[in-house]
Amino acid sequence: MNQILIGKNNVLFHEDDDSFKNKKKYKPIITLSISIICFFVLIMYYIYSKYNINKQNKFSEKLTDSFEISRLYATTSKTNSNEDSENNFSTTNNSNQNFDIIGIIEIKKLGIHYPILSNCSEEYLKIAPCRIAGPLPNAPGNLCIAAHNYNNSTFFSNINTLKISDIITIYDSYGNSVDYKVYKNEQISSDDLSTLSQENLNYREISLFTCNNSDSNKRFMIKAKEM
Repeated sequence: MNQILIGKNNVLFHEDDDSFKNKKKYKPIITLSISIICFFVLIMYYIYSKYNINKQNKFSEKLTDSFEISRLYATTSKTNSNEDSENNFSTTNNSNQNFDIIGIIEIKKLGIHYPILSNCSEEYLKIAPCRIAGPLPNAPGNLCIAAHNYNNSTFFSNINTLKISDIITIYDSYGNSVDYKVYKNEQISSDDLSTLSQENLNYREISLFTCNNSDSNKRFMIKAKEM
């Protein structure tokens, strides 16, 4: 028995009316189509994000290679390169941004080998670890370096896995290296600036920072002293 249903604007129609049947028939198809489109949009966004991260990581590796090659052809060498910054390596990327590379950070345990940029900005952080406070590499003081956490093996994603006594090596712009031993691994508040302090430091120390992606109010921090 066919039922009489009330549609929009109180228009009466039968359940077996063709237009009513078509609406019922195509509704799940439309819903499925929208879901598939949304799924593919998310997949494409994920692929693009991964591509962009890998692209920046490759660019950072090229900067490191160029920096190391430039040192091989340097005509001068100093034991303490931090008295001035004349030997910093500068380059320009496709966006016409100037980069001053002041050294290299290496953490063999994590497979990290990146240039250190002299200044910090959102764009620079996409390319390499950046100095956010402190002296040039391997000078007395607290060299503070920040880098992104992409939840993978790039940049500072895994520094929170470092253990006490693990080694971090910093190279200055003349190729001189200093090993630093980790003595602190903790989470700090994102607005805690005390860790950037340079007071009463007549020894060499480094502080590494990256985001805690599960808590935007926290940061991972690693501190290490010269061995």
